[in-house]
Amino acid sequence: MIDPAREGDAVGRLLVSRRYATAAQVEAARKEAIVRGGRIATAYLAAELVDLDTLASLLGEAHDLDAAGPDAFAALPAELVGALPAKVAIRHLAVPVRSTRDVLEVAFVDPLPQTIDVRAQIAPEPLVYFALRKHYGLARVPKSLERLVEAIARGTVRRHAGAIPEAPEEYVTTPMGGVVPHTPDEVTTNPEIAALAFSLEDVLLGAGGKDPLGRAAGEVALAPDARGAWEAVLAYSGAHASAAALLARADGEWTVLAAAGELSGARGASLGEAKRSLLEDALGLPDGVRGAPPDTPATALLLQSLDREPRDVLLVPLCTARGGEVLLWADGGASASLESARVEEMRTLARRARTRFEE
Repeated sequence: MIDPAREGDAVGRLLVSRRYATAAQVEAARKEAIVRGGRIATAYLAAELVDLDTLASLLGEAHDLDAAGPDAFAALPAELVGALPAKVAIRHLAVPVRSTRDVLEVAFVDPLPQTIDVRAQIAPEPLVYFALRKHYGLARVPKSLERLVEAIARGTVRRHAGAIPEAPEEYVTTPMGGVVPHTPDEVTTNPEIAALAFSLEDVLLGAGGKDPLGRAAGEVALAPDARGAWEAVLAYSGAHASAAALLARADGEWTVLAAAGELSGARGASLGEAKRSLLEDALGLPDGVRGAPPDTPATALLLQSLDREPRDVLLVPLCTARGGEVLLWADGGASASLESARVEEMRTLARRARTRFEE
């Protein structure tokens, strides 16, 4: 089971990977949920990116639990409703959906099986609030859910027309070079995304796409080791800055681990220990530092070692492990500033590379 924030990301990734929605649509719904409040997974339903049945199924996958969809809530007999006291049901946002001789199965918005001695299932929150209002006398529904709960009550909320698609077990290559899963509702032309190799942030960056940022995001996400991820960030940065380099510290000494653009000839150059002040500043901040190099003796020595006179520099950490620190250096040269949009992309790629191998 996962917390609500991670739940939204997990469901969003499944929506994109199975082509129920585009990355842009998922991001727009996510931002709307952040602004208006509420669960991100529910925002996908409100935006009609997914039907109610499929949302229940995807929540089950995200939480690794059995899912309770609309059919499970369609007819709840009085004896089943009575198996859970109203105070308990409302407090825990829980509705009993099935009972056997030994086990009561209860659908939760946030499963808490350790609190109630039942077998937990997961259900979309509008369904649970609908059932609580109908069967347990819940007086008020959160404002953000009123429209969806009313739609469920009227029977107008979007439902899946047929069987709920399940996660594909295998893919086959098509003559077009894509892949087709064994269920017709889940068709993608990107086997890497279909295999769920990317996080939601990778997908939103365009991982698997043909553009440079998409390729770089995919390379970072799929890199077999940290060095491969760092070099993917370097390659993208070198294509969007006058000069880029990976600066690494080992045994107290900084060196140029790899370089691109106007710094490509500096690979292997020693930066020594005396030029560390600007580098230390960057290591101490998740997004590093960006701007005109400060006018200090240490910075002057660093620029001399790199043979650079840039007016705008980005330094962002790729690895912060003690004794094995690595920084991305990018600059716009003596006469140009770095483009702000590209800076943010470099920072995001660097963060993805760092978190992949430091988590």
